[in-house]
Amino acid sequence: MKTLQAKPARTVRVILNTANRDRHQWAKIVEGSKVLHTGQPRYIKRVAKKKFNLDLMF
Repeated sequence: MKTLQAKPARTVRVILNTANRDRHQWAKIVEGSKVLHTGQPRYIKRVAKKKFNLDLMF
């Protein structure tokens, strides 16, 4: 059996402003220093899964 190793096409990270659900939350998807998407965590999860194949746990 062979192991395949692949580099991701794009390296992105997700930033969440606070983990406290009692406060207003927002998140953003960042590639390098460029912000690709900003919004509420549910929207960011959906976009990250669809466009970047990321499985996020907030």
